[in-house]
Amino acid sequence: INTKSLLVIGGGNRAEHLIKKITSKSELGYNVLGYLDSEPLYSKRPVAGFPWLGKFEHLPKIINSQVID
Repeated sequence: INTKSLLVIGGGNRAEHLIKKITSKSELGYNVLGYLDSEPLYSKRPVAGFPWLGKFEHLPKIINSQVID
């Protein structure tokens, strides 16, 4: 109830740290959907357990198909 959907931009170490911090605090009410990154390396692995959703240029399509707060 009252959760906010979050899309992380970037798949590097800072993104992984951010996702871990957010998911460790369920009281914040965030639901991480996944992350975007145009670097091919990141398309092959999850970051902090969350999937790669596409490249940066896919952002408009993702925003139109997902509820992102």
